[in-house]
Amino acid sequence: MDLVLHRDTGEYRAQVPTNVRIVLLDSAATKETDRAVARALSGQPILRMRSRYISPNRLTDMAFLPALLDYLETRQPALVLANVWNTVLVAACACCAMTQRPRLIGLFHGTFFAEAVQRRSARKHPWRWRHFFAFCRHFYAQADALASVSDGVGQDLVRIVGVRAQQVETLSNPVVSTRLAERAARVVTHPWLAAGAPLLVVAVGRLSPEKNHALLLRALARLRTSRPDVRLAILGEGSERAHLEALRDELGLTDCVLMPGWIDNPHAWMARAALVASSSNWEGLPTVVIEALACGSPVVATDCFHGPREILDHGRYGRLVPVDDADAFAVAMSQTLDADRNSDDLIARAQHYSVAAATQRYRALLDRVMAASE
Repeated sequence: MDLVLHRDTGEYRAQVPTNVRIVLLDSAATKETDRAVARALSGQPILRMRSRYISPNRLTDMAFLPALLDYLETRQPALVLANVWNTVLVAACACCAMTQRPRLIGLFHGTFFAEAVQRRSARKHPWRWRHFFAFCRHFYAQADALASVSDGVGQDLVRIVGVRAQQVETLSNPVVSTRLAERAARVVTHPWLAAGAPLLVVAVGRLSPEKNHALLLRALARLRTSRPDVRLAILGEGSERAHLEALRDELGLTDCVLMPGWIDNPHAWMARAALVASSSNWEGLPTVVIEALACGSPVVATDCFHGPREILDHGRYGRLVPVDDADAFAVAMSQTLDADRNSDDLIARAQHYSVAAATQRYRALLDRVMAASE
């Protein structure tokens, strides 16, 4: 198996098995990239014309197309799995430029297209985006299968890009494993997790605008007017740290909000939390919500697109609140803290997202795609 990358970095780099061959792609010059794109668009004169009006920012990853095309023609893999919308686009272009194509499965994880239509540039230059969506639609249609991590992400492909609904299926991420349970059970010596300590709300995620931890801080301030014993720990690091720290201090929460940065084992914190909070404005499939259920921890989450409603089964396994509504979030947290905790039901629900279940779904898809080539 080969793992083809354009950057050999990341938190999970060390977890790549030693028997997996890593291939790094080099970016090409503009002229070489243009020739490769033209080759992929052979016989598509209208689409070639439309591609000229697409903003260059949308197609920057095409610089890796020549290197990927060279790799595919040299190694001749039977199957390519491409992750994330832009990588799927490049891989589909490469396959279209080949005489003998490999099978291609595109995997979609995020909310790029839903976010795109809300951008100012989409309102200012809608025609550019229409050309871009047509470009994506053409190449995505060349894939043998398209899979999204949640129903909502798949619906974005159909509604916004125009991909046929029959071509898209949901293939949720493998999240829950025995290793997660082992990590959740590990001892943590922090005093906020000690027996008899005040109730603790835990949030996990990078400190970035879409995670909207500011909503959680405002909700905590409201909650503490009736429950002054509740504390909050936000585990993660990111560009919003200074803003969030300033807001925490402004709200008078300095002594009851902990922001320790990135934590190697957030599962041990989740397992000991009174509840886990997810305050995002948008998600693809929020792993933290699944991990919280797997730890047996109650969840309060914003009903954002996409994922929380699917994971929590429309509120059956956790409370859902409107996006950016601090009052509703505070009420939901209070109700959750007052309610009986049924960890067994939450853990059972999380098994839908287990490694074993996801592996079975992936294998079924791979078998189906490869059988079609025989």
